[in-house]
Amino acid sequence: MTELQVLARRLVSKGRSLVLAGVTPKRYAKLLEAGVLETVDVTNVCSDLELAAAHAIHLLDAQTARA
Repeated sequence: MTELQVLARRLVSKGRSLVLAGVTPKRYAKLLEAGVLETVDVTNVCSDLELAAAHAIHLLDAQTARA
């Protein structure tokens, strides 16, 4: 298990999510190969920081609406 998987599981256990930014197609392939995407939701893998920030805000809004 990779450190990213450990971190993702720890966050999920606390009701949070790991959002990754700057993931190029090459990095995505490595994450897939390493099994990281079995733990990290693929929708939380973003190509740039702006997209990752917008996605994180969306996740926070959804979580707030459920509470």
